[in-house]
Amino acid sequence: MFSALTFLFLLFSVLAIIALIIGLIKPGKVVRFGNKKTRGLVILIFLPILFISFILTGVFANKSINPEERAAIDKKRTEEKVLKEKQEQEKKAKEKEEQEMKAKEEKKAAEEKRKLEEAQKQEEQRKLEEAQKQEEQRKLEEAQKQEEQRKLEEAQKQEEQRKLEEAQKQEEQRKQQEVQKQQESTSKSTISNSGANESFSNCTELRKKYPNGVPSSHPAYSAKLDRDKDGFACEKN
Repeated sequence: MFSALTFLFLLFSVLAIIALIIGLIKPGKVVRFGNKKTRGLVILIFLPILFISFILTGVFANKSINPEERAAIDKKRTEEKVLKEKQEQEKKAKEKEEQEMKAKEEKKAAEEKRKLEEAQKQEEQRKLEEAQKQEEQRKLEEAQKQEEQRKLEEAQKQEEQRKLEEAQKQEEQRKQQEVQKQQESTSKSTISNSGANESFSNCTELRKKYPNGVPSSHPAYSAKLDRDKDGFACEKN
């Protein structure tokens, strides 16, 4: 009985759906309100009928099931529920595992990035320190080179000064020797002209005649008048 009622309400629901579709397309074919064809009236009539038919079909279909079938259905639903929960748990576990794996990979990538940046930073620092050392070494070598050049120039200047002083000294000695030779020549000429030896008791008298003094080869030379024993008597200081 229940199965027949279920079939009847199911058939009624199908007919209501067909009538609703036709009424929406051509309202005049299904219902007419006076001379007006209205889709609103079709919806107002057949939509509640359709809902009621579906509800009654479900109710009678549920009542038409025997206890064994219901137990089987409940068991199946329980198994489906358990399976669904298991699948949900597996899905959540998989998602959690994927998230943990993703987190580990992100952490690993971040650590590798940090190590790479640290290595790059250390390499840059090493290159900077190496460049600074090279620059300091270059400046040191340049300073040493300049110091050596300065010392060399100073030594050259000192050598040139020494040579200049030596040349000046030699020139003075040469001039002094020439003066002495001239004086000796003059003295000899005077002696040859006078033809006699001269004698003076002191330098004052000798300088009256020989203002620059006389050498040891001069006839007027006297050892007692050569106080500094340099071979020249009564020379001017």
